[in-house]
Amino acid sequence: MTALLRLGGREAQDAVIRQVNDEVHEAAAERAAVWLGEEGITRAMPALRQAVEQAGSTYLVSAAAESLAQLGDTLTGPDMVEWLGHQRPDRRRRAAAALGCLGDENAAGPLVAALRDPDKEVRREAAQSLGCVGDQAAVPALTAALDDIDERVREAAGRALEALARRGY
Repeated sequence: MTALLRLGGREAQDAVIRQVNDEVHEAAAERAAVWLGEEGITRAMPALRQAVEQAGSTYLVSAAAESLAQLGDTLTGPDMVEWLGHQRPDRRRRAAAALGCLGDENAAGPLVAALRDPDKEVRREAAQSLGCVGDQAAVPALTAALDDIDERVREAAGRALEALARRGY
């Protein structure tokens, strides 16, 4: 991808846009998503939305959501909160990941509720995201999540509490 970026121009941008949804090379897809947001390539919004909706990697979902926010896309806020209530766990997990990278304090309440989700991956992403959102109201719920049955949820809750402590909460 570095070579493509050096070439510049629309063809190179098109190649990077296609890279965003490359399921085989997720690390390159994540880098592409970040670059598109940083460079302000608004015509990449459909590909970035697709990554938020369909990517398997929560890192890619977060990168795509952050780039969408940088590009001024409105998908990220209220839509992601709505997705936390979706019947599909993968959609709820993606929403929790996306909300965390946006750092929107309005997402704290729905993310706290997601700590009680039946799916452990959703609970883990919600805990991680609460550490990024930075809302003191999340401390009691994160403290309770330290007793979750899943070890990865407990670890994520601990890291989130550490992040909040660094911010002075």
